[in-house]
Amino acid sequence: MDGQYSWKRTEDVEIDFTDLVYRLCTQWEKIMVCALVFALVLGGYGWLKEKDSLKETGSDIAKEAELTQAEERAVCDAVRLTEEIRGLQTYLDSSVLMQLDPYHKSRYVMLYCIDGANSSRLQTITESYLNYISNGGAADEMLKSGGFEKLDKNCLAELLSAYQKTSASSYRVITDDAE
Repeated sequence: MDGQYSWKRTEDVEIDFTDLVYRLCTQWEKIMVCALVFALVLGGYGWLKEKDSLKETGSDIAKEAELTQAEERAVCDAVRLTEEIRGLQTYLDSSVLMQLDPYHKSRYVMLYCIDGANSSRLQTITESYLNYISNGGAADEMLKSGGFEKLDKNCLAELLSAYQKTSASSYRVITDDAE
């Protein structure tokens, strides 16, 4: 009757914990060999799986490398902005105007007088003179004359400024005298 039902035979057996631990400790060599074999099998499986995944990710990377037009535009814009920022940084580093202390800046004022011009030509001559100063003509002449070799033309031109006095009363006096 007990031969038929194997689960009935285990009902009567008592397991002693100290005896179980003693038997496991005497079998430590077999346990270590099984653990080592198990680690090698799992390591090999992991290595093969990683090798296969590297092949797949290589093809996935090639697929991901293809950008849409919007993405290409965004990348080009980012590169252009980076170059623009580098240019502005270079300007800030080399510009004399940016290096000046605004509270201790020397300023020189040059006055000019236009003689022998009638009232219709006076405004044209004044605008030509202002354009000459503002658009870099004076900076070119200063570089040609020497003494400013270490300055770039753009850096020198930003130091020069010109404006026309807009007081209507003084303009009338000048115009009346010219007539």
